[in-house]
Amino acid sequence: MTIEQFVRRMPKVEINLQFEGAVPSETLIVIAEQNDVPLKNKRFKNWLKQLETLDYTNLPELIRETSNWIQQPEDFTRIVYEIGVALAKQNVQYAEIGFAPHLYASSGLTFEQLLTALNDGRERVHRAWNVQLRWVLNAMRDEPQAIDDVIKWASGSAGIKGGIVGIGLIGREVRGWTDTFERAFRTAQKKGLSSTITLLDGTASPDLLLERFEPRRIEVGLATASDQSAVRLLTDRSVFVGLTPVQSVAKGSIATYGEFPLRQLVDDGARVYLGAGMPNFYRTLLIKEYMAAIQDANLTVRELEQISSNAVDASFMGDEDKATLRQSFTEICAALRDELNLDAEATLSR
Repeated sequence: MTIEQFVRRMPKVEINLQFEGAVPSETLIVIAEQNDVPLKNKRFKNWLKQLETLDYTNLPELIRETSNWIQQPEDFTRIVYEIGVALAKQNVQYAEIGFAPHLYASSGLTFEQLLTALNDGRERVHRAWNVQLRWVLNAMRDEPQAIDDVIKWASGSAGIKGGIVGIGLIGREVRGWTDTFERAFRTAQKKGLSSTITLLDGTASPDLLLERFEPRRIEVGLATASDQSAVRLLTDRSVFVGLTPVQSVAKGSIATYGEFPLRQLVDDGARVYLGAGMPNFYRTLLIKEYMAAIQDANLTVRELEQISSNAVDASFMGDEDKATLRQSFTEICAALRDELNLDAEATLSR
């Protein structure tokens, strides 16, 4: 299929990827065994079953548990390399990976040791696959005490030199979280840190969110994506909107990808980009999201190219680097269309 060939070969940027959800289960299990986790944890077999069956209501607990299995510097390096290989196979050229350092407190490693291990993998990925990786340090909503450390680490010279480009807020939307984190995010802004927020449950109003946090981009779920007034506000404010529609399908919120309002969002001029989020837990990949956008949301090739360009613009890289990458993507996509004799307005239905 010509369009599928195009989607597979087109250059991509992935900026909505979480380290904790990008680790293949097979790798997690091997690392756990190497660290003698099965011998120390009486519930290990139960956790393995949860990895297979994936009860999404219990996902935060599963993430915290499996994060405890990752204990050695070489574990982190290995995981980053495997993530990089998976990205390279999808022709991703640049990625920003969310990493929540406080999830790994039980490892006994300092933040500096964690960052060194992550960057060992990052450098190997770049040398072997020419994929650029950067880090977004995440804080969890239910651990507000962590945000001050996250800001300190992200804004410090070691963090900046170590590939940290911004901060993020993830996790369950606990009551009062906008009040809790407002001061910290204003501090981060004064320090020149870019920020992103994951808003999956839609419990916070976007106008309040934009007023208090001023994020450059927001990753949203079905609730916010389906709220026309919220989308209109985000569009009017030129905020980039990150989407992982397959996640809503996996959770049973919708039956098919086509029910997600991606087509409507694009028609309304929302500055959307696609990401895989936590591919291991939601059984997706960036390329799967791209293909579904063509197959089920009936996007044109040109619209998919624009989504890819939006991801470049929504990234936390510098303006000059964005301009260079955007121009490169435009030229590569045009050459691919010519090679495949593919019209930019092509869809699977025409």
